[in-house]
Formats: sequence, C-alpha cells, structure tokens
Amino acid sequence: MYAEQSERLMENQNDVLASRLADKVNMLKQMSLDIGVEVREQNRMLTDMDADMEHTQSFMHKTLGSLQNMINTGGSKHMCYLVGFIFFIFLLVYWLVR
Repeated sequence: MYAEQSERLMENQNDVLASRLADKVNMLKQMSLDIGVEVREQNRMLTDMDADMEHTQSFMHKTLGSLQNMINTGGSKHMCYLVGFIFFIFLLVYWLVR
C-alpha cells in the first residue's frame, strides 16, 4: 500500500515536472521564433538602408561632378558665388546648432 502511494506520488511529481518542462520548451520555442522574426526585420531594414546609402552616394557623385564641371567652365564669378553659398550654409548651420 505504502509502495503504491509512493509510486503514485512520484508519478504525479514527474507529471508536474514534465508539464513545467514542456511549458519552458514552448516558451523557448516562441522566443526563438520571435528572434527569427526580429532578425528578418533587421535584415530588411539594413537592406533598405544600404539601398538608400547607394542612392545618396550616387547623388553626391553626380553633384560633385556638376560642381567640378561648373568650376572648370565658369569664371571667377561662379567661384565667388559658390564660396559665398558655402559660407552662408556654414553660418546657417552654426546658427541652428546654437
């Protein structure tokens, strides 16, 4: 009789522990799925950012080419306008930062 009760008690404890373990395994599974979703989202964001940076680089390259062309073909009048514009932008940024 005592052996049967002891066996049932141990079996119940094992069932409780197995249930807890199953809950923890399910929780870990859900966490790993959430991590996978987050990683895919971050990869998508990085890909988008890379495309934006390539677009910006291309735009800057074209702008610098146009400026170089303007400097090569223009006279000192254009250079004075360019220097004045850059000086104005620096003053504007300085004023905005303050």
